[in-house]
Amino acid sequence: IFDSEGVEYSIEGTSPSGEELSIMSFSGADGLSLIDKGGERVVEIGWFNLTVTRESATVVISEYRTAWNTAASNISNYGPSGTNLTWDENIDLRTLNTPFIEWVSLTVTGEEDSLKTGKSHQISAILANRGGHTANLYFDCDITETDIDADIGGYQNARVEPGEQIEVNFGWRNINPGYFSLTCDILTPTQLVNDTAFGGGSISTNSVIWEEIEEESFNMIPIFIVIIIAIISGGVYFIQKLSIDAEETAEILDEYQNREDTEETI
Repeated sequence: IFDSEGVEYSIEGTSPSGEELSIMSFSGADGLSLIDKGGERVVEIGWFNLTVTRESATVVISEYRTAWNTAASNISNYGPSGTNLTWDENIDLRTLNTPFIEWVSLTVTGEEDSLKTGKSHQISAILANRGGHTANLYFDCDITETDIDADIGGYQNARVEPGEQIEVNFGWRNINPGYFSLTCDILTPTQLVNDTAFGGGSISTNSVIWEEIEEESFNMIPIFIVIIIAIISGGVYFIQKLSIDAEETAEILDEYQNREDTEETI
């Protein structure tokens, strides 16, 4: 019995007759698998010389992959490395060498009494791995009061080693004023028979108030001062220009008048 479907394994060892065993199989959608398709097999032989030989075999997992330990993640197979094949009706390999992720906390960081809409505010998420293997997981968040996807920059990723507790920081941006909280949910592997076999679940922050950003009043006084200075400067320049032009005009007229007087004298 496995926590997941599609677990590939083999039965390795020797039969009571001394023959080598190599039986390949995999778990179904219910996590169950029948050894050698459920067919009968000899597990003990009593010989004429009064000796008894028994089956000696081990369950060896060859491929146990889920969304939390894909080949690209460089995380090894889940499940035990080798389990003795007993004569028990069921061999339960669930929770062995698998991760178990739990939420520790989800909080809005900072000391503000209220948050401003339209701005990103930091959220601290702390997760712990209580299991025996590494998990490379993702989680997503909704606004608790509306069930609308929260603007947190997409799915958040966390790689948690066994026995480790980590903190993930990300931003939450909201455009609507009011009292709102954030609920985050761990995305568990779809291969699992039971969604909670590797832990997971959801957690929420406390409700916080979001307030609209007040538009700052536009102070026109500096602009008026600049305009007045520009007008005064322009006026002074214009008056100086007129004065210079007037002086030049007077000089031209004087020169013209002197020329006429000279001609009359001649």
